[in-house]
Formats: sequence, structure tokens, C-alpha cells
Amino acid sequence: MRSKPFVELLAVACVLVLWLAPARAQGDAASDAAIEHRTLDLEVGEQVTIEAPPGVQYSEGVAGVIDLKLPRKDARDFVVLALAPGTTTLLLILEDGREVHYRITVRPHEPPDVVKARDNVRLDFYFVELSEGGTMQLGLAWPGTTAGTGTLGASVGLSAEVDLRTSRITSATALVAGEVLPRVDLAESEGWASVLRHASFVVTNGASGTFSSGGEINVRVTNGTAASLSQIQHGTTATVQPRYDRREGRIELVVSAEVATLGGPGADGLPGRKVTTVETVVNLELGQAVVLAGLQGEDRSQVRSGWPWLSQIPVLGYLFGTRQTQHEKVENVLVIVPSVEEAVDAAGRGRVDAALRAFREFRGGFGAAPLADVVGAGGAAAAAGGAR
Repeated sequence: MRSKPFVELLAVACVLVLWLAPARAQGDAASDAAIEHRTLDLEVGEQVTIEAPPGVQYSEGVAGVIDLKLPRKDARDFVVLALAPGTTTLLLILEDGREVHYRITVRPHEPPDVVKARDNVRLDFYFVELSEGGTMQLGLAWPGTTAGTGTLGASVGLSAEVDLRTSRITSATALVAGEVLPRVDLAESEGWASVLRHASFVVTNGASGTFSSGGEINVRVTNGTAASLSQIQHGTTATVQPRYDRREGRIELVVSAEVATLGGPGADGLPGRKVTTVETVVNLELGQAVVLAGLQGEDRSQVRSGWPWLSQIPVLGYLFGTRQTQHEKVENVLVIVPSVEEAVDAAGRGRVDAALRAFREFRGGFGAAPLADVVGAGGAAAAAGGAR
């Protein structure tokens, strides 16, 4: 019986907790809703105004970054003046309890003609291609037709002279032109080729650069009574946009490259073109070589012509037809090596100028040690660097 009041008291406490929890949650939500966050991005010397309702109270975070003023007592706006580079905060407390939090960033003043220092990235492209191939033709090439007076046929002619008094043939001539004879095919050719392309150029970090080197061959194209020139281009074209992170020491490259080389003449005597194209994005360290693309290919072909059925007989078929076999093997690789080009400092330029001056003034004889100034400047610079 004595525990009954305790149980009742515990039940009342639970009811109060459940009743107060939603009210507290609503109070927290209302408190969060009463806080507003804003940002300001200014440059040294720049001024802006922000709202200052009546009765507002304010507090500045880091002193010396901005200057906050009211032009007059009844003014409804603050004047914010950016004084020095940095970041600070500003708290405004309104009469109704709401709060406005400002985060203010002040940047250094930069004249419009100032050029910021940026890294220069050098890119070296290496394209290597190796190829070999050959052709073999063996057999007897028979003409496709044997009648008529065409280039592949035969023509027969007969002429005679008759003496009408004696009715005798005095002379006779038989002519066989373009007789049907096979052509002997017994030829073999082998060859190889190696191609090396090395392209390098420098581009500012974050910018896009394009390099193109090569040439073109003009080919005359005849169409009826009109003639025109057509170009077959060959060479190397590369477009790269580097993004270099000095802190991490890594670089990301957006690469689009094409390497075109001239091939052998085709059936019409015009040269062909072999093209290697790559478009990719790579991420690597400085000085690290990466293979952007590579190819290994091998082609084989065989053409057979001759008499039907007879040219297909093993071994003996070469007497009734000809066979032409071609083969080609190609391997190529495209490699890129990025590096950062460091600018020459004033001391380095002085040494270069001294060396060039010694070259221009040299007239023979080393007694005066013409390059002593260059060596001395280098030694002094090295000593100064070691002292630092």
C-alpha cells in the first residue's frame, strides 16, 4: 500500500515529459528558423550597405578586416568598408530576437592589368611505329579471253597473190597477232619501315594548347572536262589541357591527338594514309611517362586467278593459274611525358647574358679566362643558395 503514491508520482512525471517534448522540439525549430546566414565577398577598398533595422545590436568577429559605420543615427543601413584581406564574421541581433550571421571575406585589390604567376607545363609526345610486309606472286597468268581482237585475244590474218594468166598462187602470207600465251609470274618483295614522331610544346596550367606539324600532298582530280586539286594531309596534331596541382605533385591531362603517316600507293597510284587517333583523360605524376595508345596488327590476304578447277590442283595448279599473297604487320605506340617548366631567375639570366657576351667578344686565346664571370656568378649563386 505504501508504494501506491510512488507509482502515481512516476506516472505523472512521464505524462509531463511526453507533454513537454513536442513543445521543446517546436522551440528548437523556431530558434533555428530565427537564425539567418548570409555571405559577403569584397575587395580591399570596396564598400557595401547592409540592412540595419531600428534597435539592432551587432558584434564584429575579427577586428581590422572591415569597418562598420552608421552614416547617421536614424540611418536604416550599415556601411561596410573592406580594410584588409582576411575573413571575419558579423552578428546582428534584431528587436524580435531574430539573428543574422554574416561571413565576410575580403580579397586583396588587384589592378586589371596584373598577370598572376602560373605554372607552365611542358608536354612531350613520342609516337613510334614499326611495320614490315611483303608480296609474293607465283604461277602462270592466262588471259581471261581468247577470241576477238582485244588486248587479251588473238587475231588471224591470211593474204595470197594469184597469177591470173597461169592461175597459180605466187605467194601466200599467214599472220597471227596477239597469240594466246600465258604470262609467267615469279616475283617476291619484302620491306620494312619505322616512323618516329617527337612533338613537344609548353602551355600554361589550366589553359588549352594545340600543336600541329606536318604537310600535305596535292593530288590532281579530273572530272570530265574539269580538274581540281585535292590535299592529302599527314603529320601530328595534338590538343592538350593540363591541370597541375603543385601541392599534390600530380597533373591531369585532357588529350586529343592524331598522328597521320603516308602509306604506299594504292591501285590508282595515289598514296594512302595511316591515321592513329586518341582522345582521353589521364592523371599521373610529373615526369611519369604514360602510354596513351598502342596497336598491334597483322594483315594477310591471298588472291588466286586462273583456269577453273585446274588452277586449284595442288602444286600443278600453278601451271594453270597465278596466286598473289600479301602480308603486313604493324606495331605503334603513343607516349606522353609531362613536366613543369621553371622560369629562369634574375641570377640565371645574368649568367646567360655573360656567356653570350663572352661568345661575341672571343677572338682566340684563353689566357684571360673569358668564362670566368659565368663560373663565378654560378659559384656565388650556389653559395648563396647553400647559405639560405
